[in-house]
Amino acid sequence: VIGIPFGVWFLVRFQLMPQAIVVDDLNGRAALRRSGELVKGRWWHTAIMVALFYLLVGLARLVISLVLLVAVPSLPWWLFAAVVTLVYALIVPLAAIGQTLLFGDAVAEQRDRTETPELVTA
Repeated sequence: VIGIPFGVWFLVRFQLMPQAIVVDDLNGRAALRRSGELVKGRWWHTAIMVALFYLLVGLARLVISLVLLVAVPSLPWWLFAAVVTLVYALIVPLAAIGQTLLFGDAVAEQRDRTETPELVTA
């Protein structure tokens, strides 16, 4: 019970690691560090968006499953499970696309924070 908050914190902190590996071409430790840098100051935003992505995926799976159960009630259970699994496998990449967009947003925000404004001379 004591470790759950730390586990959730690390889970959100390292959500952008796969994108750091692929997009920034980093190894494991560097990708973890990069993900932590990008999530810093955006922890709640990252947590809410990732939870929303996977909630939408879960809801889509649930709706498709229910529609399939109602539309084809005589479908054997093994075929039903296979179809639902296939649909889930096709929907999950949408969450990965959302996380990649979240990664791009974090990179752009970090770049905007680190850029120094030019001095305007009159």
